[in-house]
Amino acid sequence: MPCHRFLICLGDLARCGELCKKPDACKWSLVATYYFEASRIWPDSGNPHNQLALLATYTGGPFLALYHCVRSLAVKEPFPGAWNNLMLLFEENRSSILHSYSSGAHIDLLKPSVWCSMAAINRATSGSSNKNMPEATETVTSGKADIWLLFVRLMSFFLVHSSLEGFQSTLASTVGQLEGLVAMEDDEIKAALESYQLMDPSRKGPYRALQLVSVFIFIFHSLTESGDRVDPKKDNKQQSALTELAVAATFICAGRVVEKSATRNSTQTCTLLPTVCVCRVVSKHT
Repeated sequence: MPCHRFLICLGDLARCGELCKKPDACKWSLVATYYFEASRIWPDSGNPHNQLALLATYTGGPFLALYHCVRSLAVKEPFPGAWNNLMLLFEENRSSILHSYSSGAHIDLLKPSVWCSMAAINRATSGSSNKNMPEATETVTSGKADIWLLFVRLMSFFLVHSSLEGFQSTLASTVGQLEGLVAMEDDEIKAALESYQLMDPSRKGPYRALQLVSVFIFIFHSLTESGDRVDPKKDNKQQSALTELAVAATFICAGRVVEKSATRNSTQTCTLLPTVCVCRVVSKHT
C-alpha cells in the first residue's frame, strides 16, 4: 500500500533527523506517530512494529522493544528481519547484569499461589498505606528495579533454543518483583506500567501489563504451532515440557495481577482491570 510505505519512509527520515541531534535533544513523538499510523492503515504488516522496536532501543525500553518485535512477527506479513532482531535483543539481555536477579531465588511450581514475599501480599490484601513497604516494592517504586528486563530474560527461555539453566531463579526473581509492583498503590502502579513516556508522551496508559499478556500469547503460539522456529533438536517431550513451563509462568504472573485487582475496593477503577479482562478471555481458550 503506497500510503503505508510513505508513512514508513517519513518515519525513517524523521528518525534519522533526530539521530543527528544530541541524545538529550531527541524528540521521538513525531517518528512514533508515523509508524503507528502506518500500522493503523495496514495492520497486517510487521514493518511498522519492527521500526517501533528499533525506536524503543533508542529510548532504553528493552521490554517495549520485545513487544513490538513480537507484534512485527504476529501478523500475516511478518517483517523479514524481526526474528533476528528479537534474538539480538535476547543476547544483549543475557549479557546484562540485572540487579534484581537472584540466583538463589526459588518458587514452588507445585504451589503457584504462594507469594514469594509475604510482606508484599500482606500489603496487597490489607490495602494499607503504610510507608514501610517490602523490599521488592521499594526497589520497584524507586525505579531501581529491572522488572521489565527480568521479563525479557524470562521470555528468552521460551524462544531461544538454549538450556533451562537459571529458569527457576529467573522466574522467581521476576515474580518477586511483580509482587512488589502489584502491592503498590494504584497511582504508583499506573506510573510503573507506562510504556511510551520516552517515545511518545501523548500515548498514556498502563500498556505494559497488556503488552506482557500479548507476549505470553505469542509464546504459546510459537511453542504449540509447528514451523521454522521450532527447534528440530527438541523432541516432542522437550517441547511439551517447555510449553508447560510457559503455561505455569503465565498463570503465576496473571494470578498475581488478578489477586491484586480482587482486593481493590472498586474493581472498576483498578488500573489492572483491562489486563484482568484479557487474562480471563485467554484462560477460556487455553
